[in-house]
Amino acid sequence: AYDQHYTTGDAGPVAAQDWFEQTLLARMRDLNPAKTIIALGNYGYDWSDAKTDAKELTFQEALVTAHESDAKPAFDKTSKTLWFEYDEEDGSHHKVWFLDAVTAYNQMRAASGFNPAGFAVWRLGSEDPSIWNLLGSTSINTDDLRQINYGYLVDFEGNGELLKVVSAQPQPGARTFETDPQTGF
Repeated sequence: AYDQHYTTGDAGPVAAQDWFEQTLLARMRDLNPAKTIIALGNYGYDWSDAKTDAKELTFQEALVTAHESDAKPAFDKTSKTLWFEYDEEDGSHHKVWFLDAVTAYNQMRAASGFNPAGFAVWRLGSEDPSIWNLLGSTSINTDDLRQINYGYLVDFEGNGELLKVVSAQPQPGARTFETDPQTGF
């Protein structure tokens, strides 16, 4: 239940909450929930006005890109997903849309009424590390989503045949969010 917008299409949410719910409703009409695994997206795309295809991004790459371009990811109230814009040194304008553990929480909450056999993540290795606090858990504490503990990512700058290795350790991150007391989303 992902790729509402994709690499060769227009920029936009990877899986907006309303689109996710409508897609799920349509597909679950024909599927046995006891035999259905719902695949959640947990990655992003970087669309550039200078290219026809978007670049796929891991969650961590999206955050590194935002940091390096002095952009601040924002919550889009319409799609209930994250996005940001930035300008590259070559003058190209970029729009990045991506999914995180909070969007996965909302999607899992919306899907829970179907009692699916389980959930899967697309693409492994590109996910927000906080999603592992959700998967396989019978009781979810949303406070577990506030802390972001990164894995290791090699960040290559520039190109060429010489490589200068600069060592740095990943630092814990944090996010803030609010839960709607009426809906739980």
